[in-house]
Amino acid sequence: MKCNVSNTYQKGNLVKTNLTARSSLLALLMVGLLLSSPLVTLAQQISAEVQAKQDAKSDVNKVKWFTVGCIGCALGWTILVLIDETEAPIRVPLGVSGMIMPVLPIVYAASASSVPPTERLLGKSPAYLNVYVDNYAKELKRQRVIFSAAGCGAGTLSGAIILGVRDLQLF
Repeated sequence: MKCNVSNTYQKGNLVKTNLTARSSLLALLMVGLLLSSPLVTLAQQISAEVQAKQDAKSDVNKVKWFTVGCIGCALGWTILVLIDETEAPIRVPLGVSGMIMPVLPIVYAASASSVPPTERLLGKSPAYLNVYVDNYAKELKRQRVIFSAAGCGAGTLSGAIILGVRDLQLF
């Protein structure tokens, strides 16, 4: 009978040991989950930022914004050329508008609406949406400004060439 009591006691002690080990393992697992939660959130934000930038780069209409920049500069150059052929009272307003015109496409590119397509936003968490929409808008505006400025540069170069050729009276 003594053997049975000690076996029962040992089994009870064994059960207590298993419960303590399980409790410790569970507590350790909970602490690990709590500590890893900010890392998961950070990874989601980085993922949203990278995805937004990639989407904005692929969504920007490069030809459109380059053309807008070119046309703005071409109009500016045209106005400046007209100054030579106009009367004195109109020269100052024409000169000012000729200098402002090349800047307008860049201002327009920076201020145009930059909202991502809604189908990309469905089913995403609010934190993901905030990061995605902010980064999408910033990158899309940046790309628009880059391409309109490049178009403006090309328009300025072509305008300078046209004026140079005109001054040589080749046509």
